[in-house]
Amino acid sequence: MTQDPSKPNRLNLGGSAMVAGFVSLGVFGLIVVLSGLTPERWVDLNQAKADSWTWRLSVASADTSLILLALTMLIGPLRVWRGGQPVVHQPGRRLFGLWSATFGLFHVGFAVFVHTKGLALWENWLDPSSSKSLPLLTGKRGLANWFGLAQVLLIVGLMLISRNSAIRRLGARRWKQWQRFSYLLAILVTLHLLLYQSIEQRIDRHRLGPLLVVLLLLVGQVGAVVLQRRRLAAVNPGSSMAEPRH
Repeated sequence: MTQDPSKPNRLNLGGSAMVAGFVSLGVFGLIVVLSGLTPERWVDLNQAKADSWTWRLSVASADTSLILLALTMLIGPLRVWRGGQPVVHQPGRRLFGLWSATFGLFHVGFAVFVHTKGLALWENWLDPSSSKSLPLLTGKRGLANWFGLAQVLLIVGLMLISRNSAIRRLGARRWKQWQRFSYLLAILVTLHLLLYQSIEQRIDRHRLGPLLVVLLLLVGQVGAVVLQRRRLAAVNPGSSMAEPRH
């Protein structure tokens, strides 16, 4: 029987939740361990080693969130690559997405203390040395932090619409339109990543890992769209093709 793509999959969510949890925590633990084995990764502009646990957990949670976000956004394309049809909602994708969001918020909780003095958290977005009436922080760090703040708003919004009740209330088509903000989130995450890698002058081999994750996500998404459009064209030659949903 063909599944209605507007309805959530009926899976053993208990087992799926355990798998998503073990994978997510395992990735985080592995990155924390690796960060301790490669201290040259944590070098800031004045070449001082940033060996504090606040810094290490900040970057480890960010890397974990990025990997899980990529995994979340590749579940749909993987279904298309395997010959399946796109569906609006997949519980496995939602579970990994929630873990990605959780680690993203953990990252913010650690990161806001890394570049400020004491509890002056506003210095992440405002320049205390500026005489302007609205002393917004500018430059690479300012731009990266404003991108980060936008990510927080998107993460919270996407978490709010991740419930089944939100799908029922909004309807499949409208819900999918809101869910597509995850693509904007991925773009902002990439820009934030690139800016901070430049600010912190990370060595090339440590820049490569996150960039490969971003590249894999891009290839998977674009490839699935092209493949699905070709299938639709083969089934309905000459007709207008509906936008693939994954």
